[in-house]
Amino acid sequence: MLSNFSSFKDPKLKAFAKGDRSKVDPNHIVKIDDIFTIMKASSNPEDLRLPGLRYHKWKGKKEQIHSLDMSGNDRLLFTFDPDTSKYTCIYYGDPHGKQF
Repeated sequence: MLSNFSSFKDPKLKAFAKGDRSKVDPNHIVKIDDIFTIMKASSNPEDLRLPGLRYHKWKGKKEQIHSLDMSGNDRLLFTFDPDTSKYTCIYYGDPHGKQF
């Protein structure tokens, strides 16, 4: 499952990728599974532009960060390296007010 991922900087997502679902909101398990499945088959983050995910890139100095809605203020943030087609999952939770 991890072939399209270069790393998991968020410990909750790293644990999730290794099979430990206890670190994430139980209401997000299916959605994260779906996102990881799409990422695994994808060579472009635009493939995540699907209803319900509200895919968008951040702006300005952080334009390398991509964001997907989970629910409420919770997001799954990642970067994408187009040279290697690899994702790095950097954050899961409410990113508002956090520094990246």
